[in-house]
Amino acid sequence: MSLEERVEWQVEEFELPDFDKSPQETRVLLIDDDEGMRFLCEQLLKKEGYAVDTAGCVDEGKEKFRKSDYDAVISDNDMPGGEKGIDLLREIKDDRKYRFTTCILMTGGKSEYLIMESLRARLDDFLPKPFESNGQFVEAVKRAVNYQQRLKYEYNVLFRKAETLEIDAVTGIACRAAGMPKVEASFARAIEEGKHYSVIIVDLDDFKSINDTYGHLKGDEAMRAVGEILREHVKRFTDDTLRIDGHMEDMGGLEVKYFGDMFKYGGDEMLIGLAETDERGACIVAERIRAGIKNYKELRSKEGNPVRLSASIGVAQVAKGEGLKELIEHADAASYAAKRSGKNKVVAYSSVKPVPGN
Repeated sequence: MSLEERVEWQVEEFELPDFDKSPQETRVLLIDDDEGMRFLCEQLLKKEGYAVDTAGCVDEGKEKFRKSDYDAVISDNDMPGGEKGIDLLREIKDDRKYRFTTCILMTGGKSEYLIMESLRARLDDFLPKPFESNGQFVEAVKRAVNYQQRLKYEYNVLFRKAETLEIDAVTGIACRAAGMPKVEASFARAIEEGKHYSVIIVDLDDFKSINDTYGHLKGDEAMRAVGEILREHVKRFTDDTLRIDGHMEDMGGLEVKYFGDMFKYGGDEMLIGLAETDERGACIVAERIRAGIKNYKELRSKEGNPVRLSASIGVAQVAKGEGLKELIEHADAASYAAKRSGKNKVVAYSSVKPVPGN
C-alpha cells in the first residue's frame, strides 16, 4: 500500500462525533462608538445567551481582545481615532492563532469597496446599518459564530486523530504517537544492554518565513522534501529497525552501526533515535541530512525562483544515569544553539552543555 493510500485509509476510518456548543459558552466582543447601537446589540446578544463585552473604539477593543479570549468580534468600521474596525478585524484574521475567531464588520451604508475589502480580509459577514430588523442581526451573528465553531471543533478533533495516525500525511515519516514508543523501546534496550544511544533533532530553518512568503502549500512541500531526504538516509528493515544508508560506516577502522527510529517531533522538527551510536557517529548522520537539505533544489516559487532550505540540527548522546526525556532536551538545546549561531549547522550537545558548578 502506498503512502497516499495508507494516509487516506487512516482518515476514512475515522468519523467525527456530533457537534454541539451553546451560546452560553461563546464570548463576544462588541465594538461601536454609538452608545445606543452598542447597547441595543449587546442586549440582543445577551438575550440569546451570549457573554458580551463592549468597547467604544478600536483602541479599547484591541486592549480588551489582548487581555481575554473571545470567540467572536463584531465591530463598527468608522470610529474616532486613526484605525478603522476593518483594520482590527483583518489583523485578527491574519493571525493564525485566531483563525477560528468569528469577525463581523458593521457599517453605515453599502460601500462596494468596503464589501470587497471585507471579502479580502476573510471576514465572516458584513452588516450594513441600520439593520433590516433586530432578528437579522441576531441570525447573522448566530450563523457566523456557529460556522466558525464547527470548523474549530472539526479541526481540533481531526488534529487529535492525526496525532494517533501511523504516518504523517505531509512528511511521510512516522507521526509522534507512532514513533515515540519505538524510540522509548530502543532506548530502554540500549540502556539495559549497556550500549550507546544518541538522538538527533532536525529543525527546519525559517519555516514560518516560507509559509508567510510562499503560502502554506509551499510550506507543506518543504516539509515533504525534508521527509524524503530523511527517508533517503534512514531505511526500515524487516526486523523493525532502521539502518542509516543500509550499511556499516567505517570510521578510521572503527566499525559503527547505525540503528534507530525517526518521527515528526513538532511542527517543523523531526527526531531520530540512533541505537548503538555514539555522538561522533550521530554527527556523521546529522551532517549527511544537513547537506541533503541544503543541496535540495527542487523547491520553487510560482515564478520559478528557487526556495532555499536549510536546517539547524542538534545531536546528543545519552550520559550515564540519564533518561530519554533529558536526552531529547539536550538534543533540542543543541539544535537551538545551531539556530542561534547562524543556522544550517550541526551542533553536538557536548560542545554547548554547561560546565558543572557554573
